[in-house]
Amino acid sequence: MLVSNAGDVRPLRAESDPAEFARQLQVNLLGAQALVHHLVPGMHSRRRGDVVFITSEVARDPRPHMAAYVASKAGLEAYAARWRWRARGQGCAGIVRPGPVSTEQGSTWDVDSIETVMSDWQRWGLMRHGSTLRPSRWPRPCTRWCRCRGARWAVLEIQPEAPVEADR
Repeated sequence: MLVSNAGDVRPLRAESDPAEFARQLQVNLLGAQALVHHLVPGMHSRRRGDVVFITSEVARDPRPHMAAYVASKAGLEAYAARWRWRARGQGCAGIVRPGPVSTEQGSTWDVDSIETVMSDWQRWGLMRHGSTLRPSRWPRPCTRWCRCRGARWAVLEIQPEAPVEADR
């Protein structure tokens, strides 16, 4: 099983510096293609192998300040959809689209960037609640998904549950 889970996100607008925009495309999209190029031919020679592309909910629901991340993850979904046809009969190839996950992504952003991004997301109604997925919780569905022989899952989306409010 190959899980392509590269991710780089920095707050960028569509008109941002092309070099910084390209950097995110390099990591998030072209990095996945490089993995496929190097590892999947061996899977095909064995006539078995599963490829899971980790994208993001932003591929479906773009967010402000995420232009390069959105473009790279949407591109990765298109690439994965095309790759799925190549994998038919030899393994699974699909997309896992997690919602917000508590990772180190964004931890290097400066405070002003964080405040601007979060403020805009809240203003546009993109902050559903304060909960995020824990990294240890969502890989398990990925491995179960790949064990599903005789059926083909194209996209698995995983979202965090809202916190339960105590009775008042």
